[in-house]
Amino acid sequence: MTTRRQALKLLLGAGAIGAVNAEAPLSLKFSSPTAKAQMGTGGKTLIKVFLRGGADGINLFPPYTDNAYYQVRPDLAVAPPNGNDASSAIQLTADMGAHPALAPLMEIWDNGDLALAPATHMAGTGRSHFDNQRWIENGIIDNNANGYLGRFVDINQSNATFPALVAGRSGVAQVLRGRTPVTAIRDRSSFSISDRLWCSGDDCSDNRYLSMLRRLNESAPQGASPAERQAYEKALDMSEKLELVANLSDDYTPDAGGLTYSNDGFGNGLEITAQLIKAGVGLEVVAMDWSIGWDTHSGQLPNNVDHGDLNFRYHSRIREGANNMLAFYRDIADRRDDVLMIFGTEFGRTVRQNGSRGTDHGAAAAWWMIGGAVNGGVRTAWPGLAENQLENGRFLATSLDYRDMLGEALVSFLGAPQSQLADIFPGHSFSSANLINATGS
Repeated sequence: MTTRRQALKLLLGAGAIGAVNAEAPLSLKFSSPTAKAQMGTGGKTLIKVFLRGGADGINLFPPYTDNAYYQVRPDLAVAPPNGNDASSAIQLTADMGAHPALAPLMEIWDNGDLALAPATHMAGTGRSHFDNQRWIENGIIDNNANGYLGRFVDINQSNATFPALVAGRSGVAQVLRGRTPVTAIRDRSSFSISDRLWCSGDDCSDNRYLSMLRRLNESAPQGASPAERQAYEKALDMSEKLELVANLSDDYTPDAGGLTYSNDGFGNGLEITAQLIKAGVGLEVVAMDWSIGWDTHSGQLPNNVDHGDLNFRYHSRIREGANNMLAFYRDIADRRDDVLMIFGTEFGRTVRQNGSRGTDHGAAAAWWMIGGAVNGGVRTAWPGLAENQLENGRFLATSLDYRDMLGEALVSFLGAPQSQLADIFPGHSFSSANLINATGS
């Protein structure tokens, strides 16, 4: 698996470095040529967003009519919807609300393009961040398995330039690990190659570095070893991607009604993904993270702070993420029926608050989907917070296995044959939760 940094080192190896001299130092940046590269027509794109750290789904989507909610969280519970009270829950249904920091999502909810599964998980997991993240991304409790999206990509080989992408981070996401090389792009400011001796046209429209790199890497030398041939193949793949990404704008302004993306992994990931989707590169699966400090063992709601206080960093980061989601939703307005986002975490939090005004590692949590193809609304049952309804007396019980959500997305949205699910999610018996509306919104 070749990461962006490794790929750049490979591309700038002995073959390519001969084109550079002391008067022409390399610059790694986006160029904005006037002539666009030839790209594919595009298709459907599935985006998996991981809330790493164990996000508290009960806090994000409070069950405000569940009487036990206010008993087990006397200091942390979000108040029931109350008109224009900015610290109370936003009403989604007669029973379920949203945290006030998620207010930007109401535009998506009101359009019927957000589906919520408030108690989602996988049986047999534990309380370790490391283990659960790996198992959730593998789709099976097996530390040595590849990721489930990696298996999907391996089974469904694509001729598109960018069939799979890790966006907003430079490392490979476990969920996309497999036999197929996957590109990782951290942000728009660090992925193309230009040089004043080899980039002389208006806005570098004749950037010759990339075309030279492509020619240098088109074929391995005669007698090359298998490892050398593989290196040339990966270098060619990366040079093609560099050429494509270099032709995207470095002064991109999202078509999002004045909203912009935040300058962090989640915002950068959504921004580059929006550009590639709108460019029609055949992007099929994307993995990214939304990580704000979800591991809320203490101080989840300090004294003298209410849920509407956006000066509290935890709340402001949630609002920032919600703004990113809305910006992306607006930005790809013409492609909404062809884009599906799935949000999930490795586990939720304990139902009861702890003595430090926080919550500890739990089990089921809220997962949700955004896109024109979803059946909007609260789509799965709420298991309840009374003691006799809990798992092991401490954790929110599971009403949906997340693999059913992902399986439905792969089959009903991306069009994979249902028979593939046995290989993508080994040992899991698939059932549909009717989350996808194939006709779109």
